[in-house]
This record gives sequence, structure tokens and C-alpha cells, in this order.
Amino acid sequence: MDEIECIDRGESLRKAFSLRKALASSAGSIRQVNCPEKINREVLEEFKNRSRPINLITPGKAVWSSRVIYFDNEHLFVRVPAYFESEIGSLLLVEFPTDDEAYVIQTFINKIKSPILCLKFQDPRKDPRHVPAGRTPVRYAPVDDDEEWLTEESTFVLRTTGGSGGGFSVREKVGRYRGEDGDGNKLFTVMEQHTRRLTSAMREVELGDLSLGGCSIVEVSEMERGSILYLSIRIDNVDYRFQALELDLFGIVRNVIPVDEVRFRYGVSFLKRLDSDGLNEFLSRWSGRRP
Repeated sequence: MDEIECIDRGESLRKAFSLRKALASSAGSIRQVNCPEKINREVLEEFKNRSRPINLITPGKAVWSSRVIYFDNEHLFVRVPAYFESEIGSLLLVEFPTDDEAYVIQTFINKIKSPILCLKFQDPRKDPRHVPAGRTPVRYAPVDDDEEWLTEESTFVLRTTGGSGGGFSVREKVGRYRGEDGDGNKLFTVMEQHTRRLTSAMREVELGDLSLGGCSIVEVSEMERGSILYLSIRIDNVDYRFQALELDLFGIVRNVIPVDEVRFRYGVSFLKRLDSDGLNEFLSRWSGRRP
């Protein structure tokens, strides 16, 4: 089970996804890049001379092995795998596995002309990053790597979206999968103790920017790439169809950039990208940039 829509009376919409799989796909051994040139040059030569295979992965997790034929700044040309099933325009992840780490490039299928499959690169960081016009606080708490529930197969993240009183919210909590009811609906038990403990340990820092895929925070404490965080972001007084936004989300530190002698800027990606539904326009109005 990767992502499940489940019924929860009293909530607008709830989605559940496996925490262990989400963390595995964001692990430090997997590096997402936007073109093959970002791969180690010596390793890249092995793919270019076809001595090392690549993997083509669909959103449904189907995997085919293939070989690189050629690439330029915009396209990647590979062999059409046997029994390949997909359509023009479909999203396809291309994995370049190496001995130390796997490089992943996001593409979509541009042309299929057997035996050649033409893929067009799609930058995973294409979402606009909205920089606040003034200082905006964000609260966060680090999640201890030793927490047993992080790696348990039955642990899921339950994401709820909803709106009321002029506000819109996206909230994530930790839940445990416990089977199905008589109608086949997935059932979860919310583990409130974990969320409460994280919330009580939060500290306030400065928000650097915010997008549908993640955010950056400015902090004096040192954290390593791959650290897991629980974030709480509040934005209000925006002239839009909803005036306030509340986000309580898990994220992973993807990069660390020194700001000055004592502060660091941490780039954080959410475990799952936010569904748009007007959020980009809301954030554009909040940051003062034109939608």
C-alpha cells in the first residue's frame, strides 16, 4: 500500500501513505537531479557506453530495465523495454543506480518510436518558491532517528485537508493501519501521543520560502542532510478566497547552506507534495509576487 484514500467522518478528505516507504524514497542514498550531467562524470560514462543499465519507473511502481542511447539538454533517448506499457505524456522516473547511490531524474514520455523511447526532462523543483515579504515564523521539531514507529510497516502518515471560517488547512498525523471494515474501507488508529510529543518540543525559527513541495528554514542549530522534521506553518491576513493557511507536515532536510557565521538555511522537502487547489495563487498573494 503506497497511498490510500480512506473515509474519516468529520474530515474533508484524508489520505494515508506508508511512512517507511516515503522515508525510503527520500533517503540519502537516492539523489534527485534534473539532468544526467549532474551525475558523477566517471559513472556517467558507464551509462553512456551502455555497460550499465538504467531503470524506468512509473508512478504505479512498475519497473523496466533499459539502456541509454543518447541525451542532450532537454531529452533522454533510451531503448524501449520489452512489454513496456505506458503512454505519451505519462510521468516516468529514470533511475541511474550506482554502487554508492542512485540518481533519479523525473521525465515524461515525449515520443515512442520503437526501438527508441524519447523522454523529456522535467525539473522536480519546478514549483515556484514563494519568499515572504516580511519575517514569517515557522515552528519545527526534529524527529529522533531511533523512534521505532518510523520504520514499522504498519505506520502511516494520515493527511487531512479542509477549510472552515475563512481558513484552509493541511495536517499530517501518525497512524497505525489496522485492517479493513466490512465495506472494504481502510481503518487506522491515530497515534496522538507521537504528534503531541513533537508539538510540545517545537521551537520557532524563520521561514525562508515556501512552495507546494517544501520550504526552507533559517536556524542556528546544526542539522544533517536527511534529518526528519515535523513543521507547523501559519499564514493569515491574505486577500484570497481563503484568508489563512495552516500546515502541519513532516519533511526531510535535503540541503544545508550556511547563511553567516552562526545561521544555516535548511531546504526541506515535504514527504508528499501539496495538492494545488489554489494554494499557489494564495502563496503568490501572500509573498507579493504576481500569480
